Amino acid sequence: MALLGEWLFTCQPDAEQAALAELRACAPGFRVTRMHAAGVGQFAANVPAGGWGRAPLIFTRHVCPVDALADWTDDTEGHIYRYIHNDIRVKLAEIGLLGEALAVQLRAIGVPPAGCRERAVAAIGDALSGAGVRRADAAPWALSVGIARSGVLLGLSRTADNRSPWPGGCRPFGRTDGMVCRSEFKLLEALEVFGVEVPSGGSALDLGAAPGGWTRVLASRGMRVTAVDPAELDGRVARDSRVTHVKATAQPYIMTSADESFDMIVNDMKMDAEISADIMVKAARLLRPGGLAALTLKLAAAGHIGKIRAARRILEGEYAVRNIRQLFHNRSEVTCLLSRREG
Repeated sequence: MALLGEWLFTCQPDAEQAALAELRACAPGFRVTRMHAAGVGQFAANVPAGGWGRAPLIFTRHVCPVDALADWTDDTEGHIYRYIHNDIRVKLAEIGLLGEALAVQLRAIGVPPAGCRERAVAAIGDALSGAGVRRADAAPWALSVGIARSGVLLGLSRTADNRSPWPGGCRPFGRTDGMVCRSEFKLLEALEVFGVEVPSGGSALDLGAAPGGWTRVLASRGMRVTAVDPAELDGRVARDSRVTHVKATAQPYIMTSADESFDMIVNDMKMDAEISADIMVKAARLLRPGGLAALTLKLAAAGHIGKIRAARRILEGEYAVRNIRQLFHNRSEVTCLLSRREG
């Protein structure tokens, strides 16, 4: 077994160069040691101040440790068993967590050899049980497991020190009754990742709302939503008593709604990032001071970082930019969380 002390990162495959650039900028000594698949790489670096969870990363979806590699040999299971007993069990005992719950973040990387995933999963389960380690879906400490062509990548860390609590940063959501469209997952993930509590009983403005996915999410959490779009909303959304549909485009509505005031504004319109940012700046007067706004910025095939910087400069005319991330449910876009400047 090779002992490494490195890190694994994941990102959208088409944002790989942007992710590498931002990791290099924030992590001293950054050096790629292996690319396992498109959007999945291994690197050596010093941890940035504040850790990976608070690092200023937009395109890097997840970072987790790679302490050891058990390659695919006849003794792979034995390597995994010894690592968990000799490293994880001892470390957990040192910090007083032996017998406490441990999250296991397991994912396949690329296409592992046939049957190897099953071998690794069984070996990890047996080793954890034998070490007296109890598994849980969520826990303060996590065992990160990557099952790759080269072998099993293993690392132990505080869950909060990783970039995401989900394996590879892949946040799953299941379809629910009444769901209108896939874009609902984008807002659900943003609210969770950014730690946003939707004000139940408050008011929201959804610009470019049709067919109504984001409107439905906000209304289902108790908000009164003004949905602005010349196109029709899904009938289930249109019939919701908490929803008011205004058949107009965003710009005329913003210019003629002098007396409106909202607790939240959202925007998932398919348009150039700078144009979308400009619309949000014009809409800022409709958002109460301190209110939150969420929008997606659509990105071109190249020049991701330049596009985001240009849109951010526009947004900062009226907002504090609280976070920008390319989330798992984003495609060629990023999600921004903004707050209206006070005064």
